[in-house]
Amino acid sequence: MGVPSISVTDTSTSITMDPILRYDNGHPNSPWRKIVIIPIWIVQLAFLSVNTVVAGMLIGITQGGSEPGQNELQPWIVVNILIASMALLLTCVEVLMFVYHDLTPNLFLTSAVIKIVLALIPIGFQIYVTHTSWVKISPNEAYLAVAFGFSIVEFIGYIAALIYGLYVSRCVRNHMRGLYNSYARDSESARLTPAFS
Repeated sequence: MGVPSISVTDTSTSITMDPILRYDNGHPNSPWRKIVIIPIWIVQLAFLSVNTVVAGMLIGITQGGSEPGQNELQPWIVVNILIASMALLLTCVEVLMFVYHDLTPNLFLTSAVIKIVLALIPIGFQIYVTHTSWVKISPNEAYLAVAFGFSIVEFIGYIAALIYGLYVSRCVRNHMRGLYNSYARDSESARLTPAFS
């Protein structure tokens, strides 16, 4: 006597590409590894917060004096604050989505790319300022060096996030491909197996 099996004939069955448990950071099958993603966020949040405060202080500390350009508000400082604030907001959104199990690899990658593009703006401004007369006024050169250092560390953090995001995205694609292939094999096997009434 043969073993009865179920014949699958319902063609409306489909595989969801967005299973809930896939992004549940507490689930063993989650692609997110706290040991990797949390240090990335710690570096970003720490340096972005300090960078925003330091740039804000620079606006108030800008040297006063009789020489032209000494007490002028520098555009690169304002740009630095705006970019750091935007990147800080994006990072906070990532953390919140992670906490509520809604952070997908595509969203994480998109956020990382946006932050990388944004980070290039203040770095470009700071490189440009090194060729102006403003930087020759003491201690403006030190201010610029500190701001440039923060920008570079933040940029490295964004690159690390991008690399990790690409890795997670690749793992998820491979996992979904495996699920699809397994589903296709099971469906074909069930279709070819005679159904017992």
